[in-house]
Amino acid sequence: RISFPQTLFDLGRIAIGETRNQTVSIQNTGTQTLSITSLEMPFPGVSVLTPLPLQVPASTTSSINLAFSPAIKGDQEGKLIFRSNDPSTDERSVTFKANYYAINQLSLVQGNGKFNDTYPLKLKLKNKTII
Repeated sequence: RISFPQTLFDLGRIAIGETRNQTVSIQNTGTQTLSITSLEMPFPGVSVLTPLPLQVPASTTSSINLAFSPAIKGDQEGKLIFRSNDPSTDERSVTFKANYYAINQLSLVQGNGKFNDTYPLKLKLKNKTII
């Protein structure tokens, strides 16, 4: 029987172009070998690093390694669905959250304009090289 010690993973902010790896532990609380046959990704930019099918012997714990590599910005939330030979259910899931963001993006948090109106904004930017 498939079980997860942790069912919610909040990855925080991940920059576009960055890759962050995450391990998900899988417990087999049953008396027969558990076979994880496939995974359905929670949102774009997620890939599986662990070869499937994954065999988890009875009464042991194993893990799946994932890579999160965003290509677009935005808040992400979804379920990573595990398909297996568990006799009690063929699918189980854990939830992932992440904020994919663009590096060096300028945005204004507050303003006094109307939605979709255009207003001039004067900026002075200075890049510094830190060695």
